[in-house]
Parts: sequence; structure tokens; C-alpha cells
Amino acid sequence: MICDYPEYYEKFACIGEACPDTCCSGWEVDIDEESWYYYMTVKGPLGDRLRSCMREEGGDRFFPLTDKGRCPFLNEQNLCDIICSLGPESICQVCTEYPRYFLPIGKDYEQIDMSLSCMEVGRIFFEGTSPVLYKRALVSETGEDPTDGLSHSDQEKLQELIRLRTDRIDTLQDRSLPLTSRLDRIFSPYEDSIRESRVILIDVLDRMEVLTDKWTALLSEIKENSRLLDQNREAFLAENRENLSLWFEKLAVYLTFRYTLDSFYDKEKAAVPRLIRRSLRLIFRLCLYRRLKMGTFDLQDMIDIAHIYSKQVEHSDINLELMKSPVSK
Repeated sequence: MICDYPEYYEKFACIGEACPDTCCSGWEVDIDEESWYYYMTVKGPLGDRLRSCMREEGGDRFFPLTDKGRCPFLNEQNLCDIICSLGPESICQVCTEYPRYFLPIGKDYEQIDMSLSCMEVGRIFFEGTSPVLYKRALVSETGEDPTDGLSHSDQEKLQELIRLRTDRIDTLQDRSLPLTSRLDRIFSPYEDSIRESRVILIDVLDRMEVLTDKWTALLSEIKENSRLLDQNREAFLAENRENLSLWFEKLAVYLTFRYTLDSFYDKEKAAVPRLIRRSLRLIFRLCLYRRLKMGTFDLQDMIDIAHIYSKQVEHSDINLELMKSPVSK
């Protein structure tokens, strides 16, 4: 199997209790089948506690959050009681994999990435100033299903999308041109389909699945301060132009790598460019509001804004589809 992945994938290590926004709160923890049956066999007080927290509803198995919105096994030191007692190999698959993201296509190709919803990934990602480097590895797989191969036409389609992804990333990382020119080159073939007013973007955001109350409050504040944000836009750009150019180049590359291959399944060619453009516009608006509210804007703000965006948009299939879908003007 061929695996493509970003260089920063190799640099990541979970920082556990030092994380400013632990992934063990805010989301219910899905329990995979292997972990479910393993937890059924654990003895002693921890085993009793595991089984008392396990839930099965509509075919889904999970640990529900506590009243404080935390995993029931996240202790006061922000450490996992399951890991502390049974070791890191004992946690659910979703906990082992996060913030990693896997997109297999057929049996011979997989795209691997990491989510900016993890603030440690964001730190590694935004602190670097060099263009993002992507790597390819050949991985030997056992027990492959020989019927899971792609047809010849699908193989050609995949290779064409991989070439398109590479071309777009090369364009976005050509620093001989202003970032606006690079983005125009990416979006211009789809301009008639993705050009839209801010009103449409706000309509999309209003219809999103809300994952946290913080998002509802933040969106309301941005809408209420829309005119003030417009008035401060040029000043914000002037004082942060160099950093914003670097950070939004990296964001555009991240979104391009992560979503271009979605077009293997999407019927509309403009869906992914629309998602990327809307995402960049939304993230810029969030940055502008943070500067207005706090009076300053720095690297830590950029990491936090990207993490807010990713948690709200990238962890909801409903919201991703909304960001891809055309809206009547």
C-alpha cells in the first residue's frame, strides 16, 4: 500500500495533561468492538467502573460524557485512568488514532493526515516557516481483501486527483507570488460556481450542527460586530501581513491536502474548492474578531482559531457537507 502523509506527522507526540484543550472532553468516546469485549473481561474496581459507564444505543457503543462534559475516565490531573491502570494499549481505537486522520481509497492507497483540532498539532504546524513537505511510504499489508481493488478507470481517477493535489500544493507554496495570486490560480477554474457573498457564508454557518455552546456564542458575536470587523480589516492586515500570509498559505495547503481526494467521491467538481474558500474566509473572520476583542493577535491566537474551526467543521460530516454544498444566491 502507498501512504502519503505530511512531514509534521512524524513530529507529533501527545502532551497529555499539559494540553490546553484535552481531546478527552467535549466528545463522547466511541468504543470499538475489540475494546468493548476487552473491557467486559477487566476485573476489579476498574472493570466494574468500565462496565457501569459503557453504553450501547442504536448500534453505537460509547462512553457518555459526565455532567462537566468530560470522559468519565479523565481524572482531575487530566490523565486517563484507563491508561494509568492498564497501559496505553488498552484505550479505544479512536483514542489511539486521534488526532490522526486516515483516508483509504481501495486497497492500494491511503492518505494520512493530522487534525488541527489538536492544539499540539497546531503548534507544530504553525511554528514552522518552511513549506509543508509531504512524504510517501510503501506499507506492507497482511490479510488484504483481493476484491477490494479499484477498477482501471478508478485507478486513473485517483492518480489524476493525486496529481491535481500536488499541483495545487506546489502553486500555493510558490512564494515568488503574493498569496492572493496563488489562491486565485487555485480557485479561478471554479469561480462561477464558488463566488458568493458573505451573506451566503453566514447562512451556511447558521445551519451547521452545533458541537459546542461556545460556537453558538462566537458566531453570534461575529455577526453582531460585522460592521466593526469590516472597518478594522485593513489595519489588521497591515499589522500582521507577513505572518498572515505564512499562516494562511499553510492553512490552504492543509485543506488542499486533506480534502482534494474527496473529489474521488464528490459528484460536483467545485465542492472541494468551495469548502477550502469558505474555510479560509471563516478562519480569517475568526482571526479578525479575536484581534478586535483582545487588541493583539499572535501565533497562539492562530493555533487556537484553527483548533476552533477544526473542532466545529472537520469533526462533523454534516458541517463538512454544508461547507461543500452550493447555496441559492
